[in-house]
Amino acid sequence: VVILERSAWQHISAGHPEMRDRLDDILQAIRTPNLIQEDPLDPDSRRYYWLKPTSFGRHSRLYVMVVVGIDNESVNGKVRTAHLVEKPKKGTALWAAKK
Repeated sequence: VVILERSAWQHISAGHPEMRDRLDDILQAIRTPNLIQEDPLDPDSRRYYWLKPTSFGRHSRLYVMVVVGIDNESVNGKVRTAHLVEKPKKGTALWAAKK
């Protein structure tokens, strides 16, 4: 289970204004990611990537990246932040969608 708390949503919408109208995209990235990676900076976090099927501004392909903090005891997670990226960052893949 991944939880998006109000405080995390406020952080995302204030710190990443391009995400203000993208709540559905964040939820989509959590529900049906294309890729899940370990976060090399924080072993208790995972990066969820979802390739957005439509263009955004000058970009024809963008990923929604959602950083989820994992509670190893309960295996639940909480969204920490989210933003748009042109491609997944380098990191260890934990899961990838079949092409």
